[in-house]
Amino acid sequence: MAGFDLRSASLHLSQYSETSSSYQNTKSLLQFYDPVVLVVPPNKYAPDGMVGISELVLMACGCFDDTKGAVLVKNLAAKEPSAHGLDAYYKQYYPCLSAAAATIKWRLNPLFCF
Repeated sequence: MAGFDLRSASLHLSQYSETSSSYQNTKSLLQFYDPVVLVVPPNKYAPDGMVGISELVLMACGCFDDTKGAVLVKNLAAKEPSAHGLDAYYKQYYPCLSAAAATIKWRLNPLFCF
């Protein structure tokens, strides 16, 4: 999961495994972040109970590109000391990096979404 906070211009990355089909981890994070827009690939459906989501945006699976996500995150965080170790964790965190790529791509050009 990647969340872009417009108030603070910060990108929040989370990676976890759902242990059941109830999507409890996802629901908890959505309740915490309280997003207005949710960007998802077309083969995934939003979990039940997403009160407050005003817009569900479907983006092509190709927009969820972990390689581009790693580059974008590294470039955005270039001045942060923690970004220097990103290469070592790339293979471990590719799901949240792919979510970051789609989130940043949508934020930079919302008309690109389909």
